[in-house]
Amino acid sequence: INVGVADFKGDGRPDLVAMDSVSAKPGQAFVMSLWIMADDTTFTNNKLWAGVGSFCIPLKYDRTALRVDSVRFVGIISEWDEKFTNPKIDTGFISFAGLHNIAGKENPVFLSPDSPQEVVKIFGSIHKDARPGIYTFELTIDPIQRDTYLGSIDGINGWRPRFKPGKVLVK
Repeated sequence: INVGVADFKGDGRPDLVAMDSVSAKPGQAFVMSLWIMADDTTFTNNKLWAGVGSFCIPLKYDRTALRVDSVRFVGIISEWDEKFTNPKIDTGFISFAGLHNIAGKENPVFLSPDSPQEVVKIFGSIHKDARPGIYTFELTIDPIQRDTYLGSIDGINGWRPRFKPGKVLVK
């Protein structure tokens, strides 16, 4: 990976969403990971809740140069009751979202105060006629959930994490 713990240090708040930077030539495929490092503790209703229980990470990218073929949730998030993205992903917009527990058995909590955890793999390719340059996956607005957020396990609190964009260097 090219996202390291050093990328997650900073202003005293470890909460960060970060993406890999990759390089490829026109016509080639790429795999880019999205990582989260978060440590939320909330005291509500006389109970201490630890962990992230929901999230929304909406991204935009240049679809004239990049194609997103598929995505896969990995790690603890893959065991959650709900994890989803928009149905049509190769549009220049992709939004990742998840809910820890809807019903039934308890699912694992996302808690990573000391090291980043990979949560999504993005599989894509460079268009054959893409111009050389750097193309960025940047935060945008989700039409349903609006802003990027991480939510507490109790479902009450939410906050905006810092973000390190993903970059695709087309050679």
